[in-house]
Amino acid sequence: MKYIEVEFSFDPEVMDGEIVLAEISELPFESFAEETGKIMAYAQEEDFDKNALEAFQWLKEHPVEYKFNEISDINWNEEWEKNFDPIEVSDKCIVRATFHKVDKKYEYDLLIDPKMSFGTGHHATTHLVLKHMFDFNFQGAHVLDMGTGTGVLAVLAIKLGAEHALAIDNNPWAFDNAGDNIKLNDCEGKITVEIGESELIEGKTFDYILANINRNVILADLPQYEKALNKKGVLLVSGIMTHDVEHVLNKAKEVGLILESLEEKDNWNLFVFKK
Repeated sequence: MKYIEVEFSFDPEVMDGEIVLAEISELPFESFAEETGKIMAYAQEEDFDKNALEAFQWLKEHPVEYKFNEISDINWNEEWEKNFDPIEVSDKCIVRATFHKVDKKYEYDLLIDPKMSFGTGHHATTHLVLKHMFDFNFQGAHVLDMGTGTGVLAVLAIKLGAEHALAIDNNPWAFDNAGDNIKLNDCEGKITVEIGESELIEGKTFDYILANINRNVILADLPQYEKALNKKGVLLVSGIMTHDVEHVLNKAKEVGLILESLEEKDNWNLFVFKK
């Protein structure tokens, strides 16, 4: 299977790598790898849309250069092992890969082999959700994890006592990877993974909805989240940059959601909404 690698380069003193990643994630890539002043984006050769990349207005307006490489047979395991260190979410919880040593001081030990999927806890958006999940009582809850990626949020929900989690992603790689991580964490039968978009939640209700995606999807899907949220339910929204906070707040107010709290980390924001 051949892949196209697009290497985006920029001056880290001028451009924030997190902002660059957030913007180019709107393009149809399957995975990203980060280095200082550089982000590599990957897509299967048959799915790569060069025209969309060249037409992307944000790149024309900012000092970011890019070049293409054709790659065969990427060793994804090697790629993420080189860049994945254990991360402490709190004094109770750690996210690690199978090749890391067990640290028994943590009550919640989450095993995540990320491969090509997003969501290990390293990125501020995922870390914010993981951290705030400890603020709530998940015992017996029904949970929705939208844009599940690695499945880490659904896994923690089950570890915190949730009865069941529905994990949805539109990327087949995420579907496969989340399934693998569910097995690693002994959560089989408690988490259902489905490929698709928010239409999959029509007619369903949840006590908690975890939506760590991006601005465009969040703004489009907030009405569905409000409908799917139980009366005393909680919606955690992440993946929103500071300059987009007002857009999300306005849309949430429009659909009848009430803001309980808002936290910022590295220019990324987590919203806690209730009905």
